[in-house]
Amino acid sequence: TFVQEGRLAWTTLVLDLFPGLARTARPEYRLLDLQMLLTHRGGVPKAVKGLLRRGAEPPPGQRAQVVRGVLERPPESRPGTAFLYSNLGYVMAGAMLERLTGRPWEDLLRERLFRPAGMADAGFGRPATPGGLAGPGAHGPRAGARVPAPRGPFDAGAPTAVPERAAFLK
Repeated sequence: TFVQEGRLAWTTLVLDLFPGLARTARPEYRLLDLQMLLTHRGGVPKAVKGLLRRGAEPPPGQRAQVVRGVLERPPESRPGTAFLYSNLGYVMAGAMLERLTGRPWEDLLRERLFRPAGMADAGFGRPATPGGLAGPGAHGPRAGARVPAPRGPFDAGAPTAVPERAAFLK
């Protein structure tokens, strides 16, 4: 991991990687770190309406918008004090990795998890991409055909086939 490699610490602050947001971030978030995000103790809300426009820019830019938008809004609880499950914390952690490496989160996951685990068909976002992995849910009908919903910054899921899940668990 980046922590094991010494490139990142669990205590790395969000604002260390996004220093340009220090002026607009709420003071409650100045000590928000990676560990708080990943353990759901960052005070990050479950959802924020109007945070971004889907498809306005590629997912890495949208994730950076999430970081900015969350830091500008009041936390649900004082960071570090209470458990509050929030997928936005994972989105922000992914944005931190993107800022650290200069590479999209999707590329990092392919390189550091999927390939070493032999997961050739693992993907991102919702299941059932055309010509690829088929799976249930998160589809919409269009002219009688099932089509995947559009991708966005919250597509952190990595749908996989059963044999790939077994390979990962080995």
